[in-house]
Amino acid sequence: PPMNRQALTRGLLTAAVAAAVTLAAILPVTPAPAQPAAAVSAPAVEQDRRLALALNPVVATDALRDQLTGSAESRALNKIVASLDQQLLDRLQNTGAFRIVARTDLEAVLQDQELQAVFSDPANANLPPAFMQSAAKYLVVATVDDFADQSQVLRGEGGQIIDRKRELRLSAALKIYNVASGELHTSETLFATQNQFDEPIQGVETDGDVTDRLNVDLAASLSEDLANRVLDKLFPARVIAKTGDQLTVNRGAGSGIETGQAWDIFATGQELIDPYTGLSLGREEVNVGHAVVVRVNPRFSTLRLENDLGVNVAGDPSTWPVARPAAAKD
Repeated sequence: PPMNRQALTRGLLTAAVAAAVTLAAILPVTPAPAQPAAAVSAPAVEQDRRLALALNPVVATDALRDQLTGSAESRALNKIVASLDQQLLDRLQNTGAFRIVARTDLEAVLQDQELQAVFSDPANANLPPAFMQSAAKYLVVATVDDFADQSQVLRGEGGQIIDRKRELRLSAALKIYNVASGELHTSETLFATQNQFDEPIQGVETDGDVTDRLNVDLAASLSEDLANRVLDKLFPARVIAKTGDQLTVNRGAGSGIETGQAWDIFATGQELIDPYTGLSLGREEVNVGHAVVVRVNPRFSTLRLENDLGVNVAGDPSTWPVARPAAAKD
């Protein structure tokens, strides 16, 4: 009957499948021969020589905070420190010379690493090891140690305000540590001042607006000075090309270099060793030229050489001439 034939067919198919599964389990599997990979020439990878730099959050000293507790200056200081922290990170990153390991957002970075470890595929090659950060060669610590907000008001005979001046002053201690040895590489104090002159409009109060604007300008000015000082200490400006009387230095916009500035050029000589401590004091420097900045680009600047006593750009880049703004003459 048809039904019996259908049942018999299903039974035979089931038995055949079971036999195939059994044979597959007991017979060895011979892998297919590997196909030779096509020879592909890997593109040359440009070496990243940027310096790994750790940046601690900018803070104010406890003594300064205690001194300003409860005052309007205390609130202004908090805004300035927060702005300085973010702007210093931005300035250092934009120099193009450093790989920044920022401590300010460390907690957020570690939390994200932990989340990725939980929700991502463990086989993903891009998955970062939890609680790991890139090693840094130097640590930058900037601490605000003094702040003053002073106002002066000029009044007319009737007591009305004729003119008003507000001045903000800020100083910060900069320290650069060699992380491997723990030794202090650089320590110095930098200052910044911002002034605002207002001719008030009758019946209009602008103190808050003036203060907020000055806070931002003050933080921007000091953060730029701090970043440029770090750059100069770890990567002194050098002449990287010379064509006729035209020089190119590895300093661009935002690094303190400006059109019209006078710069001195120094050839570097042998390393100088202190006979008492045995420590390196740097390299011998000989003034070999004087130049003026004629163009500032985002990453480099062009100088016109006005006095050439032997500026030479050849050989090992670490021996190329050092360039510095000329000292002001009395």
